[in-house]
Amino acid sequence: MTRRQEIPWTRIAVEATAIVASILLAFSIDAWWGEHQEREHERQLLGSLLAEFNQNRVELDRALNSFTVSRKSVTRVLMFAGQNLSDDDKDVIGQNVFTLFDYWTFDPSTGAIDSLLNAGQLNLIQNLELRTRLAGWSGLVSDYKEEERELDYVAFREFGPYYKKIAPLRNVDEISPGLFQSQWQGAINDVEFLNHLGQLSYILESNIIEASDIGREIDLIITLIATELEQ
Repeated sequence: MTRRQEIPWTRIAVEATAIVASILLAFSIDAWWGEHQEREHERQLLGSLLAEFNQNRVELDRALNSFTVSRKSVTRVLMFAGQNLSDDDKDVIGQNVFTLFDYWTFDPSTGAIDSLLNAGQLNLIQNLELRTRLAGWSGLVSDYKEEERELDYVAFREFGPYYKKIAPLRNVDEISPGLFQSQWQGAINDVEFLNHLGQLSYILESNIIEASDIGREIDLIITLIATELEQ
């Protein structure tokens, strides 16, 4: 008769616990490493976005400043309405009317954000508010560009032809001084001319407001990105 062998339950339990613990540890390490890689990838994306939005802020400021200058030019010309003009006054009007066409449009860089959206990686951005604002950025810019297109239409398609009728081309006037005389005295008493300027003033002001709103959105996005990168 053989002696019955006792089962070492304690040792088996300890070994089983160690195996389970090692498996859980391996899963934990894998999860940590995956999360670490995602976080590093997110930081790279955020760095590219930060550079892009900083550059877009510079471009927007250039457009915003030019709209402000153009609107001041319109206001300066309207101050002459109904007056008898001296030759100096006519020169001032001519310079200011020409300046109002000299504005910059805002054409933001979109390489980083387009790459993020096209690759379906927006979910890598952990900050919910930042993710939401990035998702809405292209729509915001699209709405703003409608304002600029309206300004271009009014300035160059409606007012531009009228301007050419009353002002000599600069190169012609330089080659043959006095050959063509500007018609500023008649224009400054012309309701249609003044209405054109009034419409331009209104649209320029609208562009300034919209551009300022875009600027605040850019500043907020930059702040959110910078905060994430500091963590």
